[in-house]
Amino acid sequence: MLIALLLAANALPVEVVGFSPDDRYVAFIEHGVAEGSGFPWARLRVIDVARNADATAPVEVQLDSGKETDTEDAAVKRARAAAESARGKLRVASWVPARTVQAEENGELTKPSGAPIGTVQIEERVAKGKSSCEEPFRPLMLRLALYFLGDDKPARLAEEKKPPKDRACATSCTLAGVFAHGKAALMLARCGVQGSEGPATKFSAYAGTLPYALE
Repeated sequence: MLIALLLAANALPVEVVGFSPDDRYVAFIEHGVAEGSGFPWARLRVIDVARNADATAPVEVQLDSGKETDTEDAAVKRARAAAESARGKLRVASWVPARTVQAEENGELTKPSGAPIGTVQIEERVAKGKSSCEEPFRPLMLRLALYFLGDDKPARLAEEKKPPKDRACATSCTLAGVFAHGKAALMLARCGVQGSEGPATKFSAYAGTLPYALE
């Protein structure tokens, strides 16, 4: 029972549907329960890996009928159906399951054997100009890079030019998850944010093509 509770506490509110066989796209579903209303929701995003940008418009699902069938799992199921529709539009043969890479909050990545792969560095920069953020929150922009073991130059994954609208004010961010297929990777950062009911957590996703496969 203790193990189950620990797993639940560390569970990510993100489900990776998969990568396209050619590593061009990655599809994933964010999900949760809305603050205040308590309505379950899910959001499908399909990312163009090379551009780290949406390949199709995100699909929003919110179940607010008040029925017992309005569950978070039901919202995710609808989002999965939307992922199949997006797959057809993008002419993707199938969504290939992603491989979960062992990742620590400090950015260290390891193989299943325990051998080190490298370290993901999340650099935080504060946006210039007037800010409406309340202390200790700041308008953070993130830059992600992976330092492979034995390589002098880091592999740049993503760099924000301005704080995202859904994470306009944040505290420090840490690595929350890494998923891969071939040389394509999807990384999640966990940041503290200002929620409507107090401090909350926001996950941001970043996709990119690496010089080496995370195998």
